[in-house]
Amino acid sequence: MLTLARMSHQAPATAPDPPASAVLRSARELGVPSSTAARPVSPAPCIPAHVGRLVTNTREKYGLARSLVLVLSILLQCSATLAAAGSTDKAFPRPAALAPAVAFWTRVYTEIDTSRGFIHDDRRLGVVYQVLTLDPDDSPANQNRAIQNALSGYRKALLTLASGKRAHLTATETRALRPWGKGAASEQLKAAADRVRFQRGQADRFNAGLARATKWQRRIEAIFRKEGLPTELAALPHVESSYNPKAHSSAGAAGLWQLMPSTAERYLSSKAAAQLLEHNYAVLQSWPLALTAYNHGLSGMRRAALDTGTSDIAKIVARYDGDSFGFASRNFYAAFLAALDVSRRPEVYFGKGREKFGQRPLAVATSAFLPLDAVTRAFGVEPQRLRDLNPGLARTVWSGKLLIPAGYTLRLPPGQTTPEAKRKMAQLARTAGYRSQRPDVYHEVSGGESLSEIAEKYGANTSELVALNKLTSRHDIRAGQILLVASGPEPDLVRSQGRESDADDGDSEPGMLTVETQPELAADPADYRVHADGTIIIQAAETLGHYAEWLGVTSKRLREINRLREGQPLVIGHRFKLDLAKTSRASFAHQRVAHHMALQASYFQNVRIEGTREHRVQSGDTLWGLAEQRFGVPLWLLRQYNPDIALDGVLPLGGVISVPVVAKG
Repeated sequence: MLTLARMSHQAPATAPDPPASAVLRSARELGVPSSTAARPVSPAPCIPAHVGRLVTNTREKYGLARSLVLVLSILLQCSATLAAAGSTDKAFPRPAALAPAVAFWTRVYTEIDTSRGFIHDDRRLGVVYQVLTLDPDDSPANQNRAIQNALSGYRKALLTLASGKRAHLTATETRALRPWGKGAASEQLKAAADRVRFQRGQADRFNAGLARATKWQRRIEAIFRKEGLPTELAALPHVESSYNPKAHSSAGAAGLWQLMPSTAERYLSSKAAAQLLEHNYAVLQSWPLALTAYNHGLSGMRRAALDTGTSDIAKIVARYDGDSFGFASRNFYAAFLAALDVSRRPEVYFGKGREKFGQRPLAVATSAFLPLDAVTRAFGVEPQRLRDLNPGLARTVWSGKLLIPAGYTLRLPPGQTTPEAKRKMAQLARTAGYRSQRPDVYHEVSGGESLSEIAEKYGANTSELVALNKLTSRHDIRAGQILLVASGPEPDLVRSQGRESDADDGDSEPGMLTVETQPELAADPADYRVHADGTIIIQAAETLGHYAEWLGVTSKRLREINRLREGQPLVIGHRFKLDLAKTSRASFAHQRVAHHMALQASYFQNVRIEGTREHRVQSGDTLWGLAEQRFGVPLWLLRQYNPDIALDGVLPLGGVISVPVVAKG
């Protein structure tokens, strides 16, 4: 099923560059140094920027004949390279509609460092109003205020322009109007006011990631090559983690590939990312969608393709407005293409020396679980400053409910040497470190109990509990419901000899693009939603008893509204009507997902997926028989690899089914 994945892939061709005059003019308007903006970029990887000069010099020294031979040689080489690049473009297409987004992320990754950022439109990424420069010596709180003030200024300017103002414009109003033109409609400008966004530059982080990549990239490419996957996928860690193997995200994703624990547990560790990507592609049959699913989840992207009726990533980005398909998911594929381009030709963007961008923070790994206040006291840093340097830590760490994880690469303000910081961190582990994380605590809701009462009992606030339990509001609870309150008894102190960590000296951010993290069931394409009409699609490992329990009604009631006879089985893939009189759609969906998470987590405690095989359907085959009897895997797992096969009919004779190969461990 991976025909596209197994072809030979070369560096992709890039779009022609704008005229130098346009680049310089744009640089002046946006506050980018002209020396940076005018840096020469080859129009395609097979045509060096100096070719014209080389041909001219050859003609002057050796005559027309020899210069023509040189031109012919270059053209033959170029045609071969572009032919190979064409095969890459089939796997990783570059729709014209995404060109502004790719260009935007290329600028983010190469033009400006983390002390500056773009004020831009979050839908039309070609619209950049200003390059905002922040004072690197200013406090994080003051930097954030500067950003918010700039955003507010542009929103106000666009609304003022929407009211019809065109004369005596302020500097901000002039910049806000320029991308839209003086004839812009009022509604267009009002809509733009809601889309003003700030994107911090990432050139320093990307540059550091390029250095780290030399340690890992060949090994990763070898794994992909062995699995029959495009080696271009090795550029993905530049987007996910800046190639930092110790990076952690606020949702618990970790490592170069930022895999959620529930996803990583499915696969053998060295192949986890490759197998997840292969699985995504096997289901979606499109690398742009498979890559976006890495960020948005397989079920989310499958739903996006079904809802929009297309597998064209550009059309999905333009049309789809599903749950959590926000700025990061819309831009994930474009950011990947930009990272691929930059990583393939770093000397074009950073120069041969790849200069550093300012004084970088220190990075030191923790060797124990540490309280936030102990760290801020030991290093003399304000909590907000530490938070700005470590956006990957969860909100519950900053509120003090959870400890900073052991093994987390903590970024600290510059001002001391790395050895000094390591010694201080080791001492901190000995005197204030804990052996384990504060465990999660669950609370069963009693009759008449409110969320605010529960929050007060556990020292939390209602908004945190709403977010942690994915409730629609603070009233979305019922008696008997189990809530996660994310607080627990203190674990044991280390009280033992610590050791200095061999911290990676890179960044600890989860990635240069702030992304919607993979859902808990990222590798599961099943649709667990409750649809607007109160129906669901029946999935494997679900029973009438489950539905009755989650809804708080009787099985008899559900049989009645679905016209099911006593003993009549549920059919996987069929639509089923719910009685939501006693619970909400969100609460039912939450319990349903929790059921499947627990089921899958239990299975993957003992086995890992090490690959896939193809089975050609023979006479008498059933999906249940293949799963349980022939291949020894759960029906729900086989279903995840073949989500579009109907289970209430005969399997298509001669059709191909993808079967996961599992191993103990």
